[in-house]
Parts: sequence; structure tokens; C-alpha cells
Amino acid sequence: MTKAIIALLIFATLVLGTAFFAYRAIDKVGDIIEAARKQERESRDYFWTGQVEKSNALAAQAEADQAKDALRLNSEAANTIADLRAQLSTLKAQNAKLPNGSAIGLDRARVRLLPD
Repeated sequence: MTKAIIALLIFATLVLGTAFFAYRAIDKVGDIIEAARKQERESRDYFWTGQVEKSNALAAQAEADQAKDALRLNSEAANTIADLRAQLSTLKAQNAKLPNGSAIGLDRARVRLLPD
């Protein structure tokens, strides 16, 4: 009977050893899978962070271009307004030089002052 018990103990030890190593292997595979998931998540986060930063840079550049255009248009408008004011003051001066400067209505000389 002792041979049977020794054989049973050896078999039980082998089964327990195999089960322990199988458990360790499964645990190690689980760790590898979790590391791969974490790496994929981080990779995806880096990709989308880069995309957002690229989009923000493009939006900032477009905003800067619009501000530049607005300043240019503002400058052009100010120049146009200054030119028109100069023309108006010139027209008023020429109108005042005409005879009967305080007369109401248009006569031939005042009509000639009007722009084409």
C-alpha cells in the first residue's frame, strides 16, 4: 500500500506543480495583454492629442490671418475716409469761392463742381 500512496503523492505533486505553472503562465499572458492594451490606449491618446493640437494651430493661424486682413481693411478704409474728407473740404472751399456763395440751389458753376 505504501507504493500506491507514494505514487499518488508523486502524481498529486505533479498535478499541483503543473496547475501552479499553468496559473503563472495564464497570469503572465494576462499581464502581457493588459500592457498591450495600455500601450494601444496611450498611442491612440497621443495620436488624437496631436490631431487636436494641429487643428488648434490651424485655427490660430486662420485667426491671425483674419486679424491681419482686418487691420489692412481698416487702414484702407481710414485712407479712403481721409481722401473723401479732403475732397469734401476742397469742394466746400471751391463752393465758397463762387460768387453768391450763400445762394440756395444749383447754378452752372456749382454743377461743374460736382464729380462726374
